[in-house]
Amino acid sequence: MATSLAIAILLTAAFGSVLTAYFEDSSSREMALHMLGAAGGGWVILSLLGRIKLSGWKAYLREIGKIMSVGVFILIPSILLINPSFHPTWLPLVNVAISFTVMLYMNIKLCQKLKLSYTWALNWFLSLGSVSFIWTSLFLLT
Repeated sequence: MATSLAIAILLTAAFGSVLTAYFEDSSSREMALHMLGAAGGGWVILSLLGRIKLSGWKAYLREIGKIMSVGVFILIPSILLINPSFHPTWLPLVNVAISFTVMLYMNIKLCQKLKLSYTWALNWFLSLGSVSFIWTSLFLLT
């Protein structure tokens, strides 16, 4: 889990950092922190829910760590390609949409594997989606 978390933090921060090409008034550090808040907040909520509600919480947390790692690996094309002279609007949006879709699929498969209710996939969807939406909205409005 620690390795998955470290990978996720580094790649999420790197993704946020390259987004400065879209937000010239923000520094790479600020954007990295914003991305960590937008993406990481939902994972923290889900991890806490798993810890509180599941008897097999260790297996669940280990598996969602793998899902998180896969999700951030999908962001690598944006990390490598976006720069001040090349930053098409569609690239990070497509990367995030693909990442979110793959992680949702993996969460559904995880529910089957661990014989959990599909509400856990819904919990993931709502925690990650709502925290990302709220964090991003607040960032764009301020």
